[in-house]
Amino acid sequence: IKDGYEDDVIERLRKQLLEKMNEGQMNFFKNLKISFETEKYLFVHAGIDSEKKLTEQTKKDYLLSRSSKFFNKEFKAEKIIVHGHTPEENIVNDPFRINVDSGCYFSGKLSCVCLTDKDNTRTFITNWLFNFLIFNQNLNETDTNNIVNMSLILKKYELFFYKRLGRCN
Repeated sequence: IKDGYEDDVIERLRKQLLEKMNEGQMNFFKNLKISFETEKYLFVHAGIDSEKKLTEQTKKDYLLSRSSKFFNKEFKAEKIIVHGHTPEENIVNDPFRINVDSGCYFSGKLSCVCLTDKDNTRTFITNWLFNFLIFNQNLNETDTNNIVNMSLILKKYELFFYKRLGRCN
């Protein structure tokens, strides 16, 4: 989230986040897997290296990949790749790639997708909940605390839905 924020602001937010998290929350984040997959889908942070098979991907590939071949609409893989890391104005819904990163930290849009291995249904949800906080140029300590608390809650539910794939009704 560094774009548009000075190092001291990032460090202050990081420190407040760590102060607010209890041991259970810390353990939750420490024990997260780098990827999650089902029969049809692979969920990763950034993407994959399109030159490798899925079984050959590395942690670095999942966290940092941004190749032009991966972003090409004609991209194909062994599974449908669901990712973020590269903010787009709208959700990208290609046959083998779904990018749900709508740039919440600068756009105010938080997006998600509900999927199932049972069929090819893709349900997209975008929420403008953060607009009033994200675009407020005069963040005080209370605003910052609220952002940290809401970020924790939203991250928890995002991961909950990933784990409950297909039960997003």
